[in-house]
Amino acid sequence: MQSKSQSLDIVRGFAVAAVITNHYGLVFGLFKFLGFPAFLRVALSYGWMGVDLFFGLSAYLLTGSLLAAKARGEGANAILPFFVRRAFRILPLYTFVVAVAFAFKSFTQARGVPAPSVDTMAPLPVYLTFVQNFWQSGFSNWRGHFLSPTWSLAVEQQFYLLLPALVLFTTKDSARRFGFPLLFMLPALRVLVFAAYNDMTVYTNLATRADPFIWGVIIARAAREERPRLALLAGAAAAAALAVVIAGAVLTHYGNDYGYVLNQLAIYSLTGAGAALALLFATRERAAKATPASSGLAAIPRRVLQWCGERCYGLYLLQMPVAELVFQYARAGVASVHTGSDFILLCAALVLTAAATEILYVTIEAPLIRTGGALAAQLVRRGASIVPHRAGS
Repeated sequence: MQSKSQSLDIVRGFAVAAVITNHYGLVFGLFKFLGFPAFLRVALSYGWMGVDLFFGLSAYLLTGSLLAAKARGEGANAILPFFVRRAFRILPLYTFVVAVAFAFKSFTQARGVPAPSVDTMAPLPVYLTFVQNFWQSGFSNWRGHFLSPTWSLAVEQQFYLLLPALVLFTTKDSARRFGFPLLFMLPALRVLVFAAYNDMTVYTNLATRADPFIWGVIIARAAREERPRLALLAGAAAAAALAVVIAGAVLTHYGNDYGYVLNQLAIYSLTGAGAALALLFATRERAAKATPASSGLAAIPRRVLQWCGERCYGLYLLQMPVAELVFQYARAGVASVHTGSDFILLCAALVLTAAATEILYVTIEAPLIRTGGALAAQLVRRGASIVPHRAGS
């Protein structure tokens, strides 16, 4: 029988696979090279929605962790350990990848070799302060492909700054009282931001991409018996948003400019509600006589997704840099698939990404995650002995 953690790893694995498919297919031109029909290219181009799954999972898991600390009576003493765990989880691998990116930039510039994937990156302080999503908002297309996926890490770090206060100093009722109205208000906010700025600003900012975070917090705070009702609400929200997206697609097909506005209005509501449904499904209670997990060849896709889920952070961070480095070394140019040999290079990049991810997971990620957890636990014990708190509701 599959555990909840395994189910969540599979969701993560699906999310990172969707994002990589999107990047390899659109950014590197794989869909066009393979001759995929238009409808399939359009369908696979929505792999970016995997990012919303990551957002919802982060909100759900971290809210659950903070609620457990609140139940133990840690109160404000839980805030510093929370950030210590996050720092040891996020910063080591992120710092390594950013260092490689700027070392590569210095190397190519010193030799006068064009390398658009790093030449157009933001200045280093932008990445060190996790504000690259704001920097990216100023452009109508993606800049610095080497580190472009890190915009979502910036959004998550900004969410982490708010989360402890949202969880530790509010009640379950207040979360729902404000959460659901916010979900209804966000589409209007997106249209206003789109009208005032551009679609990149809508895509890369926490305020306009908050749907999965809000759903994750609400689901984590919901009692088990409330989950079916939340599933109905999320399903209804997804259906309504999908209807608006389809209407927008039809209008766009017939050359009506309002079609794109409708898409901006509803597409992120759809992905947020979809992330909520995936979370509710992955965390549902399983009956005692649940069907055992498949074995043999039938289990391979599940095991692959689980492996990807356990190492999704490394896969997400390394997918673009490895491909760009492979193509820069082999072709002295950006990663793009036009020939059979380009296709082989991209396949090699994917294999190297998986290998590098595993190595870094074993040598950097896993050890430092354990270190961060041990340090956070020590801080909790020290805080509890100095300022004891009564358990909150």
